[in-house]
Amino acid sequence: MYLQGLFPLNLVLFPNSVIKLHIFEERYKLLINQCVESDNFFGINLIVSSKIFEIGTSAKVIEITKVYEDKRMDILVKGFSRYLLRNYSQTSYGYLTGEYEEFIDRKEFVVPTLIDQCFDLFSKIIEKSGLSHFEFSDLTSYNQNLSYVFAQKIGLNTIQKYKLLSLDSENDRLMFIIEHLNKILPILEPDDLTKKLIKNDGYVKYF
Repeated sequence: MYLQGLFPLNLVLFPNSVIKLHIFEERYKLLINQCVESDNFFGINLIVSSKIFEIGTSAKVIEITKVYEDKRMDILVKGFSRYLLRNYSQTSYGYLTGEYEEFIDRKEFVVPTLIDQCFDLFSKIIEKSGLSHFEFSDLTSYNQNLSYVFAQKIGLNTIQKYKLLSLDSENDRLMFIIEHLNKILPILEPDDLTKKLIKNDGYVKYF
């Protein structure tokens, strides 16, 4: 069992993804400052209606982009490995700390045709959305777990993202993405929101 501070949020952070966070609560300002000073990780777990979901992602602050007069902060956070949260409790500082185990993929051979299908379907969506100059560099230069990169760019809702995060197989995640893309392709409208989702899906381009 391992122990780390927790930052429950209404979002899902994937390994190797980078997100912007605005830190304003005193307890989380304290947590973030402690993690920065000690170069420690903290955990991000999805929370919905006070329910904390058990699969989370260890995160680290990679940049503090702004500090306000009242010590609020804008930060960039990068996801690293997934974990299974076993239990948690509130510290005297006000934030939660949790005991967790590593959550890793089962050993398997990643099927190349699944990756090819993802690229093919995603290319069709790009073409339909009119993003003729979309760069695939983020995807083609990423040598493992491409599912996490695709998942940031295809408009999954929060629960879908969590379901994908909780799968312990890259092949299963790729099949999940293929199923999603096959569903949205026939009904996709080339509007600004779709283009925004495909370009970044709310995540920071920071690879």
